[in-house]
Amino acid sequence: MFLFIWMILGITQYVADELVIKADKLTAEQLQHGDITALLPAGVEIEKLEPLFPGMHIKKGGELLDRCFRLKLGRREILEPAIAKLKALPGVEDVQPIAIHEFDIIPNDPMFPDSQWYLHQTTDHDIDAPEAWDTTTGSNTVVVAVVETGVQYTHEDLVDNIWDNPDEIPNNGVDDDANGYVDDTLGWDFVDGQMGSYPWWPGEDSLTEDNEPLDFNGHGTHVAGIIGAVTNNNIGVAGVNWDVKIMCLRVGGSVNVG
Repeated sequence: MFLFIWMILGITQYVADELVIKADKLTAEQLQHGDITALLPAGVEIEKLEPLFPGMHIKKGGELLDRCFRLKLGRREILEPAIAKLKALPGVEDVQPIAIHEFDIIPNDPMFPDSQWYLHQTTDHDIDAPEAWDTTTGSNTVVVAVVETGVQYTHEDLVDNIWDNPDEIPNNGVDDDANGYVDDTLGWDFVDGQMGSYPWWPGEDSLTEDNEPLDFNGHGTHVAGIIGAVTNNNIGVAGVNWDVKIMCLRVGGSVNVG
């Protein structure tokens, strides 16, 4: 595998006339002295060749970096065929194009950034979300438990990022994953009627624990949206994590106690 793997989001194109090559030790020594004889059998016109990391041969641990070179192609060369020809040479271990990266990814959610100043604003009093998104927008293998007033898990800007318990069969009345909670496919509602007598919302579950962690307050849904609203979907807000799974845990109700 090539020594350098550039994994930054937003690659749309490559530099048209430049490549990075990694040579074996013997070939690299020849190239360091300006001798490109080992590359000539490829039949590729080379306009310029220079070390990618000049001077690394004099530093401890720099041996591999010293075998990497930036190569400028002649104007008549086409990138992909040139890569294939150079890769076929016995003294060349790998060849890679140079990616052009698009930085500061901006999602198309209508409330970003005007209503989400904490993610991005011109004064830079924010968490630099677009800069972070250049590196990663999250992963749906990460589960975040929102311990709150519940979550409106059918919300159109959340539903695709709601966690689904892979070890539980929905609505079969069995604790399939043996964790003590039956049919906990989305999370759990821990509100059990021990919070006193308050004016609950009509239809709000305030007496028994169950597997419906629905939000009657709004705060938990708001928190879930900050953490992981579905992003770049032309709806609502942007989440800090575009890809994430939200586990819904309800510990409070509409009366702001829990």
